[in-house]
Amino acid sequence: MMEIWIRSIARAGGVETPETVRILDAAPRREAQTIRPALAALLKRLGRRLVRTGDLISQEADPVLRCG
Repeated sequence: MMEIWIRSIARAGGVETPETVRILDAAPRREAQTIRPALAALLKRLGRRLVRTGDLISQEADPVLRCG
């Protein structure tokens, strides 16, 4: 949007810019992503597996080993 505005002002001042020329730089890229989202997903998966394993043990275990 800003680039269109600048082109319009330049055109009003008598300056033509080709469409292939960029007036503003491209938006900065995020090169370094943090590890937090990956770690959170890993911990959620591990938690789900632990709960499932606990459910299996509680259903199949001898009455002496059951916690609940």
